[in-house]
Amino acid sequence: MLGGLKIPTYIVRSKADQHIRNLMRDRGYYSEQDDEDDPGRRARLYTAARKQYIEETRRSVKTNLENAGLPDQQVYIVFNNNVLGMVKGSTPKRAIDELALLTDLFTEAHVRRGRAIKSQGDR
Repeated sequence: MLGGLKIPTYIVRSKADQHIRNLMRDRGYYSEQDDEDDPGRRARLYTAARKQYIEETRRSVKTNLENAGLPDQQVYIVFNNNVLGMVKGSTPKRAIDELALLTDLFTEAHVRRGRAIKSQGDR
């Protein structure tokens, strides 16, 4: 929540897929043609890059919040296309925090909407 205003805030790090691909390139992976000599290489690099990205992102957000004197807060790491697909009813193959983000958003909206309806009924 933001200050005393009770406005919910969400920290969302999007385009995780692009950042993970960049980390894979940093480790020497450029295309599926690289898999000819070692078919499992892409999967191993993806797993390592994904883990690195998640850990570094969470640590960075935590540090930035501390440095700003703000309370610790969850960061949602998402693939843009996954969020869009999930809203349209698809199940993503690879997800990080998309389901948690959408669940938290809908839950908060439902709670806030319920409070608004209740307070209108109290008149």
